[in-house]
Amino acid sequence: MRRPLYVLVMSCCFSAGTMVTASCGGCDEDNIQVSISPPLDAIRVGQSTFPPRVGLVGCGGTQPLGDTYTWRSSDATIIRVDANTGVATGLRAGVAEALLKGKRYGELGSITITVQGS
Repeated sequence: MRRPLYVLVMSCCFSAGTMVTASCGGCDEDNIQVSISPPLDAIRVGQSTFPPRVGLVGCGGTQPLGDTYTWRSSDATIIRVDANTGVATGLRAGVAEALLKGKRYGELGSITITVQGS
């Protein structure tokens, strides 16, 4: 059974490990805001999440920004994360993160996923 996945992350953009800000034509530099949705309490071993949606905006939340994303697991023994879709599957009980990285903006955020035993 698939469970919905939701988290909202407000984050600064990172590129090569350094915090950067976005300058959008005509507006002051602002932190990039990242949202990852939809909520998740926990999944069971063998369950998968729904694909998360990612929103990326700059200039105080007024200008959508584009990027190409990849996902990975912080602990591949607890969750398997599809690199393209972000769908996470529980492998064994524990807590791990699905980490989101943008090609242009670098590390963007993460989702903490609790996997409960079957």
